[in-house]
Amino acid sequence: MISVLKVRVRICVEPDGDRYYAYCPELKGIHEDGDTVEVAIRNVKESALVYIKSVIKHNDPLPLCVEEVDMSFPALLRKVKSTVFPKKGLITQIEDLNVSFA
Repeated sequence: MISVLKVRVRICVEPDGDRYYAYCPELKGIHEDGDTVEVAIRNVKESALVYIKSVIKHNDPLPLCVEEVDMSFPALLRKVKSTVFPKKGLITQIEDLNVSFA
């Protein structure tokens, strides 16, 4: 029997010279690049999928949707500022990954 786990990951892409740098903030160590935004996203999705399969194989907890919330005034101000004035060139999108395992 094959099970499928749908995992939603956030992917951020930034220009890096003539290339693009992509990473998953919630998945530590998942960083890739590519000649285009699409290639960078494809590369980081492949790395994220391998990472998630490894976590499942080793019975480790998935590090998804876990974020520390700092409710201090300076932190809230930074959050509002980053929302209203996002970092120039930053692209953020949500991707669904289907992880199949037996």
